[in-house]
Amino acid sequence: MSGTLFQFDCLQQGARLHVRVDGKPLVFAILKPDALTVKNESGHHDFTCGAQKPTQVTVSFEPATDPKIAGVVRMIEFK
Repeated sequence: MSGTLFQFDCLQQGARLHVRVDGKPLVFAILKPDALTVKNESGHHDFTCGAQKPTQVTVSFEPATDPKIAGVVRMIEFK
């Protein structure tokens, strides 16, 4: 799924990505950061907690059982 990353929430266990897809904000969970694949055409991306500079991303995920999140991130690719 492709969209615009606009928020990164740091949690005690894992993190959450907020991505706007077709104008609709979706929340994706990162439950196991060590199992996450990150691809970046520019070489790197530094995450900080909170609001992000709007960045185009593609997120691969598994469907979530929690209705508050769209899915569990397995791969994020920065454009």
